[in-house]
Amino acid sequence: MHLGEKPHVIDWSELNAVDGTSERITAQAARYGIARHGLSYPFRDGTKRQIMFSVNVECNDEDWPREKARVIGMFCGFAHAFHARVRPLVDARRAAA
Repeated sequence: MHLGEKPHVIDWSELNAVDGTSERITAQAARYGIARHGLSYPFRDGTKRQIMFSVNVECNDEDWPREKARVIGMFCGFAHAFHARVRPLVDARRAAA
């Protein structure tokens, strides 16, 4: 992402369900306690790593637009801050392997 460029956030409810793939993924995720509604934010860590940060929200379909508006403002900034915080742990684990 370049300076001034708007981050691309994926709203799970906007995924194309033509072939049934998203329904199968949603059903599988539900078995692990992952809610139906959520956001994913793909970004790069320099040129080396691709990062995907996701959050899910337990709410009904009618409440999702309000919940999305509540969290999206802080979502990307938090994703970068969280990644910066855990990156040394991931790097140390890779070095020890």
